[in-house]
Amino acid sequence: MTHNNKSGYDLTLPTSNALASNRTMIQVFVVCLHLALLILLYGQTYSFDYVYFDDAQYVLQNSAVNSGLTVEGIQWAFTSFYMSNWHPLTWLSHMLDVSLFDTDPGWAHLHNVALHGINSLLVYALLLKIVGSWWKACVLSLIFLVHPLHVESVAWIAERKDLLCALFFLVGILQYDNYRARPGKLRYAGVLITFVLALMAKPMAVTFPVVLLILDFFVYRKCFESNTGQGQSIKIDYFRAILEKTPLLALSTAMGIVTIVAQDAGNSVVYLDLHPISSRWTTAASAYLIYLKQFVMPVDLIALYEIPVSTSLIDLIIPSLTLLVLIVLSVMFAPTLPLITLGLSWYPVSYTHL
Repeated sequence: MTHNNKSGYDLTLPTSNALASNRTMIQVFVVCLHLALLILLYGQTYSFDYVYFDDAQYVLQNSAVNSGLTVEGIQWAFTSFYMSNWHPLTWLSHMLDVSLFDTDPGWAHLHNVALHGINSLLVYALLLKIVGSWWKACVLSLIFLVHPLHVESVAWIAERKDLLCALFFLVGILQYDNYRARPGKLRYAGVLITFVLALMAKPMAVTFPVVLLILDFFVYRKCFESNTGQGQSIKIDYFRAILEKTPLLALSTAMGIVTIVAQDAGNSVVYLDLHPISSRWTTAASAYLIYLKQFVMPVDLIALYEIPVSTSLIDLIIPSLTLLVLIVLSVMFAPTLPLITLGLSWYPVSYTHL
């Protein structure tokens, strides 16, 4: 299609086929870039051995896993509270490794690498929908791919649960995007199923319904808007958004109970007389500061961080004020920069998943 402007130059508009071709080339470029960086950074893990910190209990010394995928093993995966957790999908993934490659750590590492690569592309797909810019989505998803904070989950076989949980968590959000575009029972069922799979990989997915509510308020807001009839002012039906999440919240509650039982069965529950509420609040609040610091300066990373033992009031106030500042900033940016608010709201809720 050709249009003439006043200067006499021909302005040729690209056809829909050309636009589709450009989009395809961009997606191929993004996938290739992610794949190249994934191989460059994590391909070396194929030569790595097991980490003798949980890996032995998860794989090498676990007779149920060492037998591969069997009927008895599958039954054990769904009924066991081994290692103080109930995550049958994670056990099944380790059993699959053994069935295919015996206990060769190289292939188990590559399994983790493949999951991380898929997750980074899912992050790209999700950001593309939210941000609407392919290069911004690409940059952010590449940060997700290469950031040192993810090395532990990728290079440590026993942390497969992190990767699996993130996989279904992200797929669930994308399913929810489809549901918001065209609501229907089947699409909602898809959201439920992926959420259940995320929970079966790692109980940390319990915050999934809250993340969806955050997306409702900052991304899918128009789905819950209605005119009041009085000067055509806009009213947000928050109640409907929450009510819609009732089945998901029920699953989160059930998983919370199962996890407490599993942790107690493995003697992993620390009672209040040993770790009081004030100490727990300090530990939780400090973690937000630690993760922010490590995101900017990823140094001194270790697998296990000690619980803060300080009883100083300042150690409680500073992290708490940081959380308060995040909340205040979220409120301030909400009207003009909703995506900033989305990020500030998402971080305190689900930073421990991805």
